[in-house]
Amino acid sequence: IISFYKGTETYVYITFTAFSRLSFFPLATSSS
Repeated sequence: IISFYKGTETYVYITFTAFSRLSFFPLATSSS
């Protein structure tokens, strides 16, 4: 259970980070 939770937490973190970058780069490009 703990191992599964840890793996899910990492997956969610990676997905959140990728989504943040995906929405951040276009914003920085248009702002720049």
